[in-house]
Amino acid sequence: MKKSILFFFLAFFAISLQAQNAKYLKAMKGQIAKLETAKSLEDYQAVANGFERIAKAEKTEWLPGYYHAYTHIMMAATLMQKDPTSIDTYLDKAQASMDEVQKIAGDNSEVYALQAYLYQARIWPSPQSRGAQYTPLCYEFCAKAAAFDPSNPRPHYLKGQNTFYTPAFWGGGPEAALPHLKKADELYAAQDNSAELQPKWGRAINSMLLKKATAAGGNPKATSSAEKTIEN
Repeated sequence: MKKSILFFFLAFFAISLQAQNAKYLKAMKGQIAKLETAKSLEDYQAVANGFERIAKAEKTEWLPGYYHAYTHIMMAATLMQKDPTSIDTYLDKAQASMDEVQKIAGDNSEVYALQAYLYQARIWPSPQSRGAQYTPLCYEFCAKAAAFDPSNPRPHYLKGQNTFYTPAFWGGGPEAALPHLKKADELYAAQDNSAELQPKWGRAINSMLLKKATAAGGNPKATSSAEKTIEN
């Protein structure tokens, strides 16, 4: 009898856990789908709110907070040409989420890559005054991301993007960016995207920059930060 009761409770627990996981997966897939089609600040805010609700309900999962932070970086990017002085508000919210995500995820290549992206975003409003502070931090976390998962294309993409938009006399430009963009392109092509919640951002912009860098033929030219296009 005791064994029967124990089996019943174990089976009930397993079914409940499976239902909870299915609910979590459905909620995350829904928000990611909305993120992929978001265009306006209002769209991104609604998506961020959704990820925040999931993060509060699923305190042991790192992906809701990760996507909450990523969405705020997208909000900052949306405001770049209209009001660059206001983007730090959104990046501060992204950093607050990342602080919590790192507590849950620990050493994680995707988390390190997104932190690198956040540092890169800090440069956007004023590259001349912020580049010296945040570029080394961006590269430091790109290196961490690549070390923990050499197959992750995002650290190479981020380094390539940052290098592409850095003036040639500071060691940047299309020629210097080309090896990083090529490496990222190879890794994006080889990446297994079967995991439904896996981060996939960066590939379209990497392809665009790779074409520009290749077309430049190693002839560095000044590229305005206003030309940046940020993808979901």
